[in-house]
Amino acid sequence: MRIRPAERKDLPALDTLSFELHRDLGRLVGREFTDEELEEERFVDADLPGIYVAEEADEIVAVIAFATKPAENEWVGKHYEIYHIYVKPAHQGRGIGTCLFELVRQRAIADDVNLTIGTLLANRDAIRFYRKLGFKPTSIGLTLALP
Repeated sequence: MRIRPAERKDLPALDTLSFELHRDLGRLVGREFTDEELEEERFVDADLPGIYVAEEADEIVAVIAFATKPAENEWVGKHYEIYHIYVKPAHQGRGIGTCLFELVRQRAIADDVNLTIGTLLANRDAIRFYRKLGFKPTSIGLTLALP
């Protein structure tokens, strides 16, 4: 496995991973995304400085994407938001996501910022993974679906 910064040539593979991620999340809550809805989940060139990929045999099998400009709020102070950590299912459980996370964690330490991440409450595997990495819940978002 090789981990490296994402490059422009990776954009089609990154889009495929993003679509897989969003389809998986949608299934957790009984939602199917149309191709048109997934279009807004494409990676763009501006995202590249905050994206690392893991590849095996010239195939990108995992991605982490985060904001490279710190945000700040009263709950967590200065922080980078991690947008996505996604490892293809066939490659999960091998430490790839942890290795990707460690790159971002080291950068946050160097920049003296905290890290935040969010997921769906139904995404129990991700929540277990994030807790293993040291994340603790700081807020809960609530939704009321109206007819």
